[in-house]
Amino acid sequence: MGSNQPHLLLVDDDIAAIQVLGRILAQYPEQHFATSGDDALEQARACRPDIILLDADMPGMSGFDLCRLFKRDPALKDVPVIFTTAHPSVAFQVSAFDCGASDFVAKPVAPDHLRARVRAHLRDTWHRPNDPDASE
Repeated sequence: MGSNQPHLLLVDDDIAAIQVLGRILAQYPEQHFATSGDDALEQARACRPDIILLDADMPGMSGFDLCRLFKRDPALKDVPVIFTTAHPSVAFQVSAFDCGASDFVAKPVAPDHLRARVRAHLRDTWHRPNDPDASE
């Protein structure tokens, strides 16, 4: 990626929600934003993110449909997807995992919880070049 920072892709049709997520995750300055599934797919393919935060409820292409497309793409299939949505039901969460999500964070987002979930997934998938904890 050419950067010492992980790249995040924040996807939500609500610009205010993207701004909130962006502020909560300000410690990760390499942030990209998309307000539609098509835009998110285009951005992800142009600059592979290290993690994707995805709203499930979007007009047109749903977050579930988009997640399935990410997981079918050989270049994106290993990118962790964290769903962010106001749907608290277990069935909804199961649907998110069934389409390939790595995690689920309920809205309204608790900042410390979101940062912890993002950190955990980045720790599993992304290491800085000089990170002494990086596996060889």
